[in-house]
Formats: sequence, structure tokens, C-alpha cells
Amino acid sequence: MIAAVAACAVVYLNPAYKTEVMATQSVSPKTWTLADGTHLSLDASSQVTVQWHVRSRELRLERGAAAMDVGQTWRPFSVAVGDVRIHDIGTLFSVRRTDGGTQIVVQHGEVKVVVASQSASLLANQGLVVQDDRLGPVEPVDASAQMAWKDGRLVFDGVSLAEAIAQMQRYQSHRIVIKDSAAARLRLSGQYNIDGLDDMLRALPSVLPVSVTRQMDGSYVIATRR
Repeated sequence: MIAAVAACAVVYLNPAYKTEVMATQSVSPKTWTLADGTHLSLDASSQVTVQWHVRSRELRLERGAAAMDVGQTWRPFSVAVGDVRIHDIGTLFSVRRTDGGTQIVVQHGEVKVVVASQSASLLANQGLVVQDDRLGPVEPVDASAQMAWKDGRLVFDGVSLAEAIAQMQRYQSHRIVIKDSAAARLRLSGQYNIDGLDDMLRALPSVLPVSVTRQMDGSYVIATRR
């Protein structure tokens, strides 16, 4: 009788029986397959803590970005980013933590995002940003492009050079500096391999009217071509 009561208490309290920490310290993304079949991809300079509970699975995003193709079991799967909770409903989705907030993007399936007393559901090719404990609007996104980093690619479709360089900088140990606002406003499209960004930067003048100079410290300076 006592053993049965103790077992019921364990299930009710839902303690964590195993904790794992995964991190990427380099400038390259990495993918793991978790014990439940979930495929977890971390972007460069990212870290998560995975807690396996008796009745649930929880992942805490400490920094950076994570993409999850969630393995389906009877135990629910959720992601915590500060006070934000994302509850999986059979999904491939990503979560990115930045100084400006938390960005959630769904490639397929559905998630429920909860913060404070607010909640919103996201379906395939939808995303939102949480800032200061406030849910932003649900907006259409190209999820496969935004999550291409997990496959070692960056995909740009008419984004400003400033935005493209900000994304590239995650995978570069050397600084990339845009010298003037005219260059920053130029638009860039294309697919680029993360492992080949040095070659891409050297080839940038053949795509846009800019010059690219490699400095002695290894950094790049991009400026409008005169």
C-alpha cells in the first residue's frame, strides 16, 4: 500500500529524473537525436538544458537558437525561454533567443505559445515574436528559409545587406563591418553554405556594387564601391 502511494506521488509531482546540457561553442550548427527520437539542432553559440520528467519533456533555451523535430510519445514536449512557454503539438519548429525578444517559427504542425496570461497558436509557416512578456502578432513566414541554418545554409530573399551580414556574423569568428548606410541598404538574395561564407564574402563584389577588404586582424570591411 505504501509503495503504491509513493508511486502515485512520484507521478503526480512529475520530478525530473534526467538532465542533459547541449551546447555549441563553435561557429557551426550541430544536431543531436534525443532518446525519444526528437531531432534537436542548435545554431552557433547556443545552449539548451533538456529535462526528462516522469510525465513530460522540457527543453530550456539558455542562449542562441534551437530547432526541434519532436519525437511523438505520450509525454508532452515544451520549450521554456525565460517566462515564455511553447507547447508542442506534433511539430517541427524553431525558437531563437535574442536581446530583443524570443522568436518562434513553425515549419509544420502546431505549437501553443504562452506568456503571462496571453496565449497564441502557430501553424505551419507562421511565426511571432515575444517582447517584454507581450505576444506580437501571428505573421506568415517562410519557415524553411528561416530554419535553413540547421541544414548548414542561409537563405536570403531580398533582405537588406545589413540583415544578411548580421546573420552571417553568427558563424564568423572575425567581425564583418559595413562601412556606410548605402551599402547596408542594398538587397541580397540567394542560398549560401555556412561553411563557405568566407568565399561568399570575397565574391560579394560580383553580386553587389560594394568592395570587400580583409583587414590585418582578419575582419572584413564592406563599403559602397566608388
